[in-house]
Parts: sequence; C-alpha cells; structure tokens
Amino acid sequence: MSFDVKKSKRRGLAMAAVSALAMAFAPLGVNGGAAFAQNNDEDRDSGRETRRAETLSTSVATRLQKIFEDMQAENWTVALTALNDVYQRSQNAKPFDRATILQLRGSVKANLEDYNGAIRDFEQAVALGALPPAAERSLKFNIGQLYMATEQWQKAIGFIKPWVDGEENPGSDAYYLLATAYAQTDRFREALPYGERAIETSPEPKRDRHDLLNYIYLETNNRTKRIALLRKMVGFWPDRKDYWTQLAGSLAESGNENEAFSVLELAYQAGRLDKCSEIRTLAQLYYNVSNSYRGAKMFESEIAAGNCESSKQNNELLSQLWRDAREHQRAIPPLTAAARASDDGELFLRLGQTYYADEKWSESERALVSALNKGGLKSRDRGTTWLLLGNARYNQGDRDGALKAFQSARSFDNVARDANGWIDYIRAEIDFERQQDALEQAQKEEEERRERERLEAEESQRRLLGDGFEDNGSEG
Repeated sequence: MSFDVKKSKRRGLAMAAVSALAMAFAPLGVNGGAAFAQNNDEDRDSGRETRRAETLSTSVATRLQKIFEDMQAENWTVALTALNDVYQRSQNAKPFDRATILQLRGSVKANLEDYNGAIRDFEQAVALGALPPAAERSLKFNIGQLYMATEQWQKAIGFIKPWVDGEENPGSDAYYLLATAYAQTDRFREALPYGERAIETSPEPKRDRHDLLNYIYLETNNRTKRIALLRKMVGFWPDRKDYWTQLAGSLAESGNENEAFSVLELAYQAGRLDKCSEIRTLAQLYYNVSNSYRGAKMFESEIAAGNCESSKQNNELLSQLWRDAREHQRAIPPLTAAARASDDGELFLRLGQTYYADEKWSESERALVSALNKGGLKSRDRGTTWLLLGNARYNQGDRDGALKAFQSARSFDNVARDANGWIDYIRAEIDFERQQDALEQAQKEEEERRERERLEAEESQRRLLGDGFEDNGSEG
C-alpha cells in the first residue's frame, strides 16, 4: 500500500517559490546614506568586508524623493516611467547613484511581476560594486528569490545558499526557500538539512514547511523520520485527510500493519475517508490484521450505500473477506458477480472452491467447469481445477466423469500425484466392485445349481417312492 504525494508536491513547491515574493522588496529611502553607514557598522562588528559609506548625490536624491513617494503609494507604473527617465539621465553619475536607481527600479519591476527585468536590474546593481556589503548581500538574496519565481532553480541556489550560509540566523523562510530549490532539482539529500532547519526555526508550525520535509523524507527513503513527522502533522492539522492516509501508508510499508490499521480506522470513524480507494485500503488492512469479519461488514455497507461501486474488484475483495471470516455463504453472491465480470476463470475457480468447502458438489462442479471454459488460468490453477472437478464429480457418484477429470489433472505437476492416486483408487474401487459382483454372481449361480440339484433329488425320490407303491398294489 502506498500513498503518492510526488505529483501534487512538485506543483506545490513551484507555487511556494512564487509566494516567496510576497515578502516585498523593501526599496531604499532617498536618504540612504545613513542606512548604508549603519550597514557598514554592522559589517565591521561581524568582521565582514566593509566599504566606505556612500550617499546619493543631491540631484539624484531630489529626483528619487518623488519616485519614492509613488512607490510607497504603490503607483508602480508611474514610478517605473520616472525611474527609466532618471536612469537614462544618470549615465555619467557615480556608480553608487546608478546602483541605487537600479535597485529601486528592480523593486518596482518585481512588484509589477516583471521578474526577469528585476533580475537584470539587481544584477547590474551588484556588478557596479558600489553598494555596501550588507545591502549587496540582501540584494543577492532578492535575486535568488526572483530566480525561484522564474523556476531557475540552480541559479536560485547559487544566490540563496551563500546568503544562508553566511548569516548567523537566516530564518525559517530562507531555509525553506533553499530546501525548495534543492528539491526542485532532485537534490533531496542536500535539501534535507535545510528543510529540517526551516521547521526548527519556525516560531509556529507551518504546513508548507512540513509538506516540503515530508516530500524530502519520502524521496530520501527516510521512513522512520517521515513517520515521526507525519505523526506531528496529523496532530497539527487533523482535518487533512491526506496526512492520515500517508501516515497509514508509511506505517504499512515499514511493516507496522497493526498501527497502520489503527490510524486508518480512526480516520474512517472520524469521517475523513470519502474515496472508495481509501475505504478499500482500510478493508484490505482489516484482512491483513485478521479482522476480516468487521472488514467485510464495513465494506459491504459502503458498497450498499453507493460509496463504493459494485465492481469486479470490490466484489472480489468483499468475497475474500467473507471467506477468510469463514462466512462461505455470504462470500458466494459477491464472488459470483465478480466471476461473471472477470476476463478469465480464476474467480470461477475460487467460487468452485467456496462451494466445495460447503460440500455443494453440483454447484462446485458448475463453477469449476465455467473456470475451465472461460480460460486464462495459470498452469497450476488448471491442474487444481481439474483435480477439484474430479472430486466434485466423484462425490456425486459420477465415477466416469471423475476419472476423465483426474486423467486431465495428472498432466499437471502440482496435482499429478494426487490425481494418479485418485485414478488408482477409483480403478481399484471399480475392480473390487467387479470382483464382488463376480463373486456374488458365482454365489448366486452356485445357490441356483444347488437348488436345482435339490429339486431334482426330491423329484427323483418322489418318483422312486411312487413306483414302489405301484408294485405293492399288483402283488395283492
């Protein structure tokens, strides 16, 4: 049993990359000198590279002031037109001025969802080498986010990973983005530590982080950790049916079928299983944990309610449950329906076996003949069918029919010994009966002969006595 999350998760990761841009690219204020000077102080404290503090030239700062107000009012189109004009007029401006303009214009383009245009502006701003190191690092992280949004995963990793590794506390969002990029390139083992850190550093449980790590554990075959994670997920989001089914599936795959059964049964009792495939899985688990009677009752009621189709597959499983529960009579109707809908004779063989177990020999014979006529049986099953057919016929007193069946069965290795044994037994039985008949006939003939002899002797004696009386009378 398995529960596939790969396709939906792949789409979810792509959407997560786009939603990462919900974090607005904070534009710099026109009085950026103070901010940059502060960034340089932070770099000195952390031992990072520092550059001389820069400030905007007065002419550029003046023009950007109005543009910045448009950006704050989210008048993005107006701000973009103005920034294009300022940038064209600043070709001879100092690198810091041009880098600041490009940074602002990139922010505007990002908000207009022109991600490729934003990437070009940000990369040009970085290439000028005029921004303070802290601002440059932040801008590179933004570039990585934009590459995520355009699904250029490898380039995103190239920008985001250095930023994450270089920060003392990157934060859950950054870990999540990097893990997502690695996962999108199928580098799941590299994604794993970042996916775990995304959850560990999150101030509260976030479903997207857990979904991602669940996916990574699945792809890295880390079943133990995945089960532990899914246990938490069903606790955090108990209404998410797919977490329950995935947990049950993982437990079953790890050999913990009893626990898998308990998880899925709990989800069923809570009304969370609304697909027939999920109900079927639960019915199969009832069978696996030797609780077939309850499983049959549950599955039969779901079919009766129309929640599961009365299909060949479902009827076959229902009959299997009833048979395992030793309810042979209740197994017959669904098994008959499944056998008629089947393309081969396998289910008719099972039906014949079910009738056979109840000693219904004529019904068993009909089902077994149907199995052979429908065909498609494996060699071993054909042998078994012929052997059972011989037994069914024998138990109805049809020894000739039984012999024909056993003679067909003897050509199959799996039943040849039994078939030959039956043939020898029936022939010996027939020979014995013939001998008995012959003996009885001989005894009868002997009795008849003796009776004839007795009668003849009596007749002879009677005649002798009669002649004696006649002689005596003549002498007188």
